Amino acid sequence: MNPRPRLSVLVPLCVCACLPWSSVNASATLPPSPLPVVSAAVEQKTAPVPDTKPHPVRKDRLVATFDSLQVEYSSGQEAYVRAIEKGISLMNAAALDKVGKGNQSKFPEPPPALGIRDLRENRAAYLLRIAIESGIPAATENQRLLFDLFTNAADQEKMAEMRRLFLKPFLSRKIDIWDRDALTQRLSSGESIDGFSYDAATNTGTFDFAASYQTPPYPELERSPTDLPAFRAADYVVRNGIAGFSPEFLDQLQKADSTPRFVNLFRVNPGGPAISKPMHFPVILTRENRGAPPEETVGEALEAIGQLTDLADQFSLMIERGLSYMTLRTVAYVGIFESYIGTADREWFCQGAADYIAWKTISRQAGKDMASHFCDLDSELAQSASELANVDILHGWPAPENRPAPETGEHEAAIKTGQEKDERPGTVSYSTCGAVAARVFFLIAARHGDDAVKTFLAGVSATPRDRTTTATIAKALEDTTGENLAALIAETRIPLSTLPVSSGTKS
Repeated sequence: MNPRPRLSVLVPLCVCACLPWSSVNASATLPPSPLPVVSAAVEQKTAPVPDTKPHPVRKDRLVATFDSLQVEYSSGQEAYVRAIEKGISLMNAAALDKVGKGNQSKFPEPPPALGIRDLRENRAAYLLRIAIESGIPAATENQRLLFDLFTNAADQEKMAEMRRLFLKPFLSRKIDIWDRDALTQRLSSGESIDGFSYDAATNTGTFDFAASYQTPPYPELERSPTDLPAFRAADYVVRNGIAGFSPEFLDQLQKADSTPRFVNLFRVNPGGPAISKPMHFPVILTRENRGAPPEETVGEALEAIGQLTDLADQFSLMIERGLSYMTLRTVAYVGIFESYIGTADREWFCQGAADYIAWKTISRQAGKDMASHFCDLDSELAQSASELANVDILHGWPAPENRPAPETGEHEAAIKTGQEKDERPGTVSYSTCGAVAARVFFLIAARHGDDAVKTFLAGVSATPRDRTTTATIAKALEDTTGENLAALIAETRIPLSTLPVSSGTKS
């Protein structure tokens, strides 16, 4: 089974912006300095900076290297280099402290909301909330086991390592320190300096800071316990910044494999270097602020770097949160599967309910804004508009045991190359089917209130689990809410702008 959320966390391949820097003659009036461009202080001669080499092209310039940073400067600007070195060292340490350091048990406090550690440390609250929203008295044994498999300490450290690897490209930077008059003279004479441009007609220049990099490889972890008889197989994959989770559940009447497996993988992402061009920032020295401390002069450039590092950390944290979301969603799926329906009609029902329950759980534990990142059905259905006419979740979504099993060799090769499909040839994607199924539950809640879904589930439970079918589910829906299942599904295909409610407007 390829469940609906194939969560994509977009990883930028280029960070780029153009910023003006003023280049004026002595008689002109300087405008206020724009954002990360720094109007600064007097040059101060100090002792040479360690780890300094001549610039490979501009022989009158120097390049100092420390802590993943290169600083290009001229002799006499050493005080600014030392101020940058001090600031960058503190900044990098703070960035890595957010995700812990390797081979240590102490992580920063408090844990990030919806991170792996948050789930682990608040296990009871998350499991209780899933049970409440599922209408069951407590989490089942398999739900607890599955939750623990995904949130154990080893995986927590692996996830922290993945975030450290993700941050590494953002910690590789280059800062150019230039006297503005000297820079203007070089550019006006036609010299090419990376990142800088100059317009002689207006006597002004711009700086384009940019970074390009490849997604770093992720660490690998694999485990194969044999105590999950409800599972045939499960793959948990992070590759190229995209998280995917693919569990498969056996019908309760079908004998499980003699050695069922659960595989949890952070597969290594093959590819080139982690970074091809470091982030590039300028520090422009002017005559107007001579005398200011070097730390103040470089402060705004360091602040801009810090903001982008925080942004990178948020990208990496979104990957981790995506895995947490799929953990909660799959735990919810197991509860619905074990408590309400075990027949071959189950897939649309379990998938839709799992999405709704995961969204409700995150809304309660971390807020609706956080939940909206992982279950924005309006957007998903809008993107799948061309497929909606062909959606048949009631009859076109067979249970795993009723589908042809993929050839193991082809399946493994597809995973390794990133070519596995989330859809069946000639049919609607599982992702679109899942969005339609989830929308049914959100519409029930939006129209009839928070408790309506639980009342509906209670109605479903009136039929024994091994005899629950789409027909009995439809009857339970009509008995508890007055809604017609087929009509409710059809409403998910109406243009979204005409819908009276949004799935995210009511809890």
